[in-house]
Amino acid sequence: MEDVPLHTQILEDLGSKIVHGVYPEGTVFRAEDLVEKYGASRTVVLHAVRGLELMGLLSTRRRVGLTVKPESKWMVYDPRIVKWRLSGPHQIEQLMNFVELRTCYEPFAARLCAERSSREVGFKLRNLAQELSNAAFAGEKPDYSSINRIDADYHCTILDGTDNYMIAALAGTTRAVIEGRMQYTTLPERANENTVRAHMELAQAILDRDADTAERVMTQIINAIPDELKIGM
Repeated sequence: MEDVPLHTQILEDLGSKIVHGVYPEGTVFRAEDLVEKYGASRTVVLHAVRGLELMGLLSTRRRVGLTVKPESKWMVYDPRIVKWRLSGPHQIEQLMNFVELRTCYEPFAARLCAERSSREVGFKLRNLAQELSNAAFAGEKPDYSSINRIDADYHCTILDGTDNYMIAALAGTTRAVIEGRMQYTTLPERANENTVRAHMELAQAILDRDADTAERVMTQIINAIPDELKIGM
């Protein structure tokens, strides 16, 4: 953490503890207490606090201090909150919430991508699908560090290819979900061959502008996640 600015370290520590329930709704801090706790200047602490306010985690009131807000007020699509949730004590519940969310938008995003994207997007997806296969099966065990990156790139490329800026704006959340699932859950000894193959089928469907197949295959990919991670649904 030496190269990370102090205000970012404070934001990460305090934000994660709020999301993990260490500091529950209604907890009140004084800026002076945080200055002492973190050994930072008031300016640095308030910089971190401002970031947490923007995420909906804290509110500031004169003569009261800093108060932890209810979960219903959090900016739950912020990638940092996604990361904290997936690293917390209720990670399986949170992961299932994200899987359910992905079933709502990713199949339709695949349809739009097939209908609207350039052929370059299809070629990029096909290359990523091949890289995914290599990372999954080239060695004795899956290379999950590479799978993590490639799978995130693959799904975010589809969102960007929808030509819909509101769907594309979900790319940061989607990347955080994929990376979080890889980092904070138990991964299988072998990659799912059907899922890896489905990524290539989906890329080809988008290249062929076959929107029906693209939507169907993306649904298959998302629906397979609970079984692959043994988290149930």
